[in-house]
Amino acid sequence: MKEKYLYQRGNCWYINMKIPRSLGKGRIFHSLHTSDIKKARNIRDTYISPIISQIDAVEILEEISTLVTKARNDISNKMNLVKNGCMEIDSTLGGCLEMYIKYLKQASLRETTLKEYTWCLSKAVRIIGPKKEVNALTKSDATMFRDSLIRRCSKSLFL
Repeated sequence: MKEKYLYQRGNCWYINMKIPRSLGKGRIFHSLHTSDIKKARNIRDTYISPIISQIDAVEILEEISTLVTKARNDISNKMNLVKNGCMEIDSTLGGCLEMYIKYLKQASLRETTLKEYTWCLSKAVRIIGPKKEVNALTKSDATMFRDSLIRRCSKSLFL
């Protein structure tokens, strides 16, 4: 950051920084009471770093807020389509698997990771059953899946 936010007047260094509107707007212009540039940089970094961190935090929160608003609107629009009968949601395990795999393909996953996820999820759907409603899944379904995996692992150990 070399001399960023530093201003030299005569033999003395000053902090000179504009405060963004999100933090209340204004300007910091204050003498550092030193003519040594290294000391001026150290003092500046000590006092400016928290302000810059606060600016970054505000920007991140604004970005998150925008994404949440966009997601909320998207969900609201899809719910309206479902209510009006224009869009059907397949809530079976098999249907959800298909939707999730489509989502994974859009994500930036490595090809091997995508194949592993698809393979594992497909196994779960085959064991539990593709027609099973997601909201009807129980602990016994999870237990059945676990036991099936244990049996398959023990068989492969003896081969």
